Amino acid sequence: MVEMLGSVSHWLAVLIMGALPISDLRGSIPVAMGIYGMGSFEAFFLVLGNLLPVIPLLLFLEPVSNYLRRCLKIQIISTIG
Repeated sequence: MVEMLGSVSHWLAVLIMGALPISDLRGSIPVAMGIYGMGSFEAFFLVLGNLLPVIPLLLFLEPVSNYLRRCLKIQIISTIG
């Protein structure tokens, strides 16, 4: 994972790793503190990237849910009729 983010700055690499579901906090904190030599406060601040995927999910959850609910009703009505 670290090799793939080699051309990116250290803080952005930790932020991206914190946002990925594979590495999330278990991978990004040791990389930030061990490999990049960041302090605990800096690593914790950058690992807030773990919250980045939550913002779009909360913003788009209701419109997507409403759309899927309408499509499901149309599909059920067309199969019954």
